[in-house]
Amino acid sequence: MRNNKKGTTLNRNISVAEILMTPEISMMIILAALCIYTNSVNPTFFAVKNIQIILRNCAFIGALAVGEAFALMCGEIDLSIGCNSLLCSMVFAYTSIVMGLNPIVSVLAGLLTGIAVGGINAWITLKFGMTSWITTLSMQYICKGFATIISKGGAIATLGGCFESMNKARPLGLSWMLIIVLVILLFMGILMQFTPLGRKVHAIGISPEASRIAGLKVNKVKALCMIFSGGMAGVCGVLQNINSLSGSPTTGIGNEFPAIICCAIGGVSTTGGKGTMWGVLVGLLMYQTLKNCLQTLGLNSNMQLVVTGIILLIAVAFDLLKKNFHFGKKGA
Repeated sequence: MRNNKKGTTLNRNISVAEILMTPEISMMIILAALCIYTNSVNPTFFAVKNIQIILRNCAFIGALAVGEAFALMCGEIDLSIGCNSLLCSMVFAYTSIVMGLNPIVSVLAGLLTGIAVGGINAWITLKFGMTSWITTLSMQYICKGFATIISKGGAIATLGGCFESMNKARPLGLSWMLIIVLVILLFMGILMQFTPLGRKVHAIGISPEASRIAGLKVNKVKALCMIFSGGMAGVCGVLQNINSLSGSPTTGIGNEFPAIICCAIGGVSTTGGKGTMWGVLVGLLMYQTLKNCLQTLGLNSNMQLVVTGIILLIAVAFDLLKKNFHFGKKGA
């Protein structure tokens, strides 16, 4: 009986340790403390208007994070999503404003550009056996170069008509851009949790070789994930243009890192095989809340970058600690 009680106590301790080692919980505790402190310094932090601002700002990084999560979960990474979204925004703006094409055609041109970039990333990575971070890092520069060629180094303005109406609308005090991203996130969350695709993505992320032996089409699933990541960069580029009513030559540059941070603090493993869309949503809300906290506290942009980098390190460290913890537990 004494041994059983001791075993039960040990299991309870392990359960608590496991919970605290999850990036979502640990970051939530830190963020809650920071929010309370921020509100004590500036009581308007929890005001409805400020919360609406935080939620509206989730749209663009959220679109990238949803796509990046798929790339990470299948054991790859997409570092081109920021500049891919820039290229997509320029294609969208150019076809809409300069060429005067139908709005639907312009939107499709932007989205298909993102999908094409994702497809090229997948083809090079899987056909030639290159690591995805090299492929997508190279593609980052290619996309930026083509975007600059299209825009000639300047902004393309100004979107009007239905895009202007969409920009000004505030459904539920939010924006159509955010609602579109949330609908996509919800749909992909259901797809990942309740269909064979989700199980395949996680299995391939854990062990591509074992998945191949089990009969899974590893390259096909990985290609789909990377193409989807490119497609979500297209969604981001189009939505950012609608938000600003123009195509800016700096749109999206560097946004791949906030997207990866949202995935990491939302429990998506940076080494593959683990993660959910609900975790990405939590990570996204936490990241934007943290960013708002730092701005409210008056930290300059350079210090915000420092803190953001530290947060990414902590999130990845917790992910690795949790894996080592499970490994040690199995070894015991």
